[in-house]
Amino acid sequence: MKKFAFSMQKLLEYTSHIEENEKTVLLHMRHGHKILCGQLRDLRGRMEVYRRAYEGKCADGIVIRELIVLRQYLKEMEKQMEQLLVLIGESENAIEKQIDKIVGISKDKHSMDKLKDKSWQAYQYEQRKNEEILIDEFVSNAEFASKRRFN
Repeated sequence: MKKFAFSMQKLLEYTSHIEENEKTVLLHMRHGHKILCGQLRDLRGRMEVYRRAYEGKCADGIVIRELIVLRQYLKEMEKQMEQLLVLIGESENAIEKQIDKIVGISKDKHSMDKLKDKSWQAYQYEQRKNEEILIDEFVSNAEFASKRRFN
């Protein structure tokens, strides 16, 4: 009896390897996204501290030069926040594309797994048929041999 061999096994293994690599890429993308979100959170916290300091100094009275410097710093922080928001949006889009890519690969792999299962079932069916034929031949030969002895 021949051993079961799925004709597309190498392709199935390759697809599994690609799927694992893409999942690793997604993991790194999510980690980068998490870092960006942390930077945004930190920037918002610093901005709030400087905004309170700015409002407090304005209420207490401040030299105009200090006022200009604080306002410029706050505007610069706002620009950084806008840039971070753009990067976060791009990161989210890239993550969604990566998820779609992984889903497509998973569907292909699932289809090949189904084909492998069907091929395995066909192999088992063929093996059972061959065993039945062998058993029938054995029984026929045994009957023939016993009849021959009696003649």
